[in-house]
Amino acid sequence: VSIRGFSANTDQYVDGVKDDATYYRDLSNTDHIEVVEGPAAVLYGRGTSGGLVDRVTKKPRMEGTLAEFSTTQGGYGSRRAEGDIDTLLGLPQLGLRTTGAWESGGSFRHFYSLDRYAFAPTLRWSPTKGQDLTLQVERLRDERIPDRGIPSLNGRPAPVKIANYYGYAVSGGTVPADYLHNAVSDETLDWKGKVTQWNVHEVLRHAGYQTAFQNTFPAGTSNGTATRSEYNGTTAQENYFNQIEAWRRFHTPGMEHLFLGGVEYGHQKIRRTQSTGTAAAVDLYNPAQVAPTLSTTLNTFNGFIGQTVAGYFQDELSFAKKWKALVGLRFDNYRQSQHNYAPPANNVARTDNAPSPRIGVLYQ
Repeated sequence: VSIRGFSANTDQYVDGVKDDATYYRDLSNTDHIEVVEGPAAVLYGRGTSGGLVDRVTKKPRMEGTLAEFSTTQGGYGSRRAEGDIDTLLGLPQLGLRTTGAWESGGSFRHFYSLDRYAFAPTLRWSPTKGQDLTLQVERLRDERIPDRGIPSLNGRPAPVKIANYYGYAVSGGTVPADYLHNAVSDETLDWKGKVTQWNVHEVLRHAGYQTAFQNTFPAGTSNGTATRSEYNGTTAQENYFNQIEAWRRFHTPGMEHLFLGGVEYGHQKIRRTQSTGTAAAVDLYNPAQVAPTLSTTLNTFNGFIGQTVAGYFQDELSFAKKWKALVGLRFDNYRQSQHNYAPPANNVARTDNAPSPRIGVLYQ
C-alpha cells in the first residue's frame, strides 16, 4: 500500500495498535478499514509521512444470535468459504463472535497455488453500561507458491505467453520447490470503562509472526534466455504493545474542550536469516523447471530489538459556533539495537527522543 507517494507497508494497524510485520492479511475478521492520510505521528509516533491503514476487527454486537455464511468459486480452481457467528452466551452481558475463512486456488499463471485459513473467536463482557472487556484471538496460515512474473526485454514485458513461469515449483530431487509460508498468531485484551469523569481505554496486544520463503525468479534476458536468481530465508517477529488513554469533555470560560491523553509501551523482537543462491538460465519462450543451487552460507543473519515508550495529549477546543482549534503533542523515546551474527559480525544501537507537535484551526 502506498499513501501520498510513501510506502505504508509498515504503517499497518489493528484496532489502533501497530501491526507492522510483512504478511498477507485476510479480511474475514475485518469490520471496516480506516485510512489516515498525512503524518499521524502526534497520536501514533514513528511512521512515514504518507499515512496509515487501520483494520477495525469484528466484535460481538450483543444483539442476540446472528449468523452469516458465504462461499465463492471462480476460475482456476479458486474457492473460498467464510463464516461469521455472533451470539449471546446465556447472559445478556456476555457475547461470543467467531469468524473464519478458508481459501484455495490457482491462477492463469502456471504452477501458482494458494492455501489459506483464518480463525478468530472474540469474547465480550459488558457488565454495566459503558464497561466493556473484550478478549480476541486470531490465527492465520497462508501457504503459496511465490510468483515473480515475467522478465523484461528492451524495457518492456517480454513477448512471451502470459502463463510462463520462471521459478521452481516442481521438486524432483534434493532441492525443495519454491514456497512462501506465513503464520500469524495474536491475542488482544481490550478494556473500556469510566473512572470518575474520565472515559478510559486500554489495549494489550501480543502478536507473533513467522515467515519462511524460497524464491527463484527471472532477473533479466539474454540471447533468447531468461537469466534467474534465487534467495531464501526466514523471519520471526514478536510484538508486545500496551496502550492506555483517557478522555473527557469539560468547559472553561468561552469554550468547550475534548481532551485526550495517553501512554504507550511497545517491545518488538525480529530475527532474520537469508541466503542468496544461484539459478541457471532457462529458455525465455519455453521455460523448464530447473532446480536452483541453494547457498550454504548466510549472507543475512541478525537480531533486532525495538522499544517504544511514549506519552501524548490532544485538546480539541470549540470556542465559537463554527470554529474549532486542535493542539496536541506526543513525545517518544525509541530505542533500537541490532546484532549482526553473519560476518562481519557487529552490533549497532541508537536511541531517539522525538517530540511530535500539532496545531490547527478549523472553520466548520
